[in-house]
Amino acid sequence: MENLKHNIEVLDRLSQAFQDSLNHIQDINLMKLKTFRDWEPVDAFFDRFERLIDNLFQATFRSLYIIENLSDPKSLLDLSVFIQRSWIIDDVETLIELKNLRNRFAHEYIWFGISNTQNMIDEILHVSPILFKIIHNVKTYSQKHLKN
Repeated sequence: MENLKHNIEVLDRLSQAFQDSLNHIQDINLMKLKTFRDWEPVDAFFDRFERLIDNLFQATFRSLYIIENLSDPKSLLDLSVFIQRSWIIDDVETLIELKNLRNRFAHEYIWFGISNTQNMIDEILHVSPILFKIIHNVKTYSQKHLKN
């Protein structure tokens, strides 16, 4: 239970940091970014998205799975099905889409050009409401274990 409590606290901090980057990224004009320093808010946006997804899968979901199944999940599919059965997500495809999106953006996006970087930002903006709903759901679901 302590591990789950810690993971939920970290998830909450990561979620707040990502929300801050999300608010900031919408005000940035990529065409005006000239130096690496100028690109730091964009870098932070992608890094925070990546860390948030990693924590959700590798720490928080995994902690819940272990508490309820007394073993490690054998695959991402096992973990995803468990999360769906727990009513944290509506369908497994949503989780797989988030994980795939994270994996695509875990590389050096700056070298993809401004239009591709903007498309990547737009994709994350599109899935962000879903991500925040999942975070809310997992925190709510976790309360049944944290109250004991």
